[in-house]
Amino acid sequence: MNIKEFLKTPKGKLTAALCALGASWLFLFFYFIGPVDSLFPTPGQISAKEAELKKLRKENATLKQREKELTLRQKTFAKRRESFWQKSNGFIETDLRAIVQAAAQKAEFPLNSLGSVKTSKINNELYFAEIDIQGNASIEVIAAFLSRIREIRPALSWKRFDLRMNMRPRNNTGNTTADLELFLNGSLRIIAIGGEETGK
Repeated sequence: MNIKEFLKTPKGKLTAALCALGASWLFLFFYFIGPVDSLFPTPGQISAKEAELKKLRKENATLKQREKELTLRQKTFAKRRESFWQKSNGFIETDLRAIVQAAAQKAEFPLNSLGSVKTSKINNELYFAEIDIQGNASIEVIAAFLSRIREIRPALSWKRFDLRMNMRPRNNTGNTTADLELFLNGSLRIIAIGGEETGK
């Protein structure tokens, strides 16, 4: 019986089918496993894989650390965000100026100049709002004004603060030590949430 006749028999058909199945499994085995030498790696190959694994673990640790730092920054920003000027605090262009002016009046600090509120963009969500002030008074009055500024909420910060001695006497008593004034020239700043309103 030749091969053709054998393949026509049930036993031959079964044998052919099993051979085809075996060949398929063998192909898939080497396709996914790779070269035969990968089944029996040399010491050099093992060392190379260990070095690669060590590198990947180091990169993974770095990524986890970056993720941790990013999460911490997001939490810190979310907490600080509460101290920024919100839209619920009012219209910053007019209300911030009114708040600073009221603080000066309560402290009886005469303002020589109170500028308009200027804004500058930080990003699409935040911007700075700043206002310039000038005035001269005794150290007690200026201290009272600074105390009033610290009480304002949301809190303001000083972008620029210049305090100088005004050597001119306030009256004709001749007592220059008692009559000396201080000249305050500064700029208050606050971070506001929302699109920049004026961009001045």
